[in-house]
This record gives sequence, C-alpha cells and structure tokens, in this order.
Amino acid sequence: MPNRILGGRILENPMPAARVTVTRRGQTTVPVEFRRKYGIEEGSVLEIEDTGRGLLLKKARSTTDLIGTGKRPQREIFDALDKMREEDDR
Repeated sequence: MPNRILGGRILENPMPAARVTVTRRGQTTVPVEFRRKYGIEEGSVLEIEDTGRGLLLKKARSTTDLIGTGKRPQREIFDALDKMREEDDR
C-alpha cells in the first residue's frame, strides 16, 4: 500500500482501514492485526480524541514505554510520569 498523508504527516506503509461494529453497550473490538502492530493487549489503555474530522484512537503511553529509551530528555520523562500520576488520581 502506498504512503498516505494524514493531518500533514506522511504515514509510511499504513495498514488498510478496517470496519468494526459498536455494540449496544458502546464496545468494539480492535482487529488483531492492529493490536499486534501497536502492542495493544488485554488491559491496555487507549485514548480517544475528537479530531474534528473523526475519532482518533491510540494507545496511551505507560511507564513501561519509557523504560530503557534513553533517547528522551529526563525532563520529558518526569513530565510524562507526573501526567500519568495525575490521571491515576482522578
């Protein structure tokens, strides 16, 4: 599949779109190929965002995403940890 542009960003080798059904209780299933590609497992937290053009669903960052990166500035890691703690307190 060729690259696509989304929101001014080039998506390299995007997966084909998938259709899912929303249940009476508002639940849906993320297709297995997307779960594997993005490391979504049982218990993973997803964020949903209204982009104005539709909904964007993405895996929320967790502390395990920060372990061993070494590529992020220390301040960024501390800020991300503070944000996660605030969300846990809600």
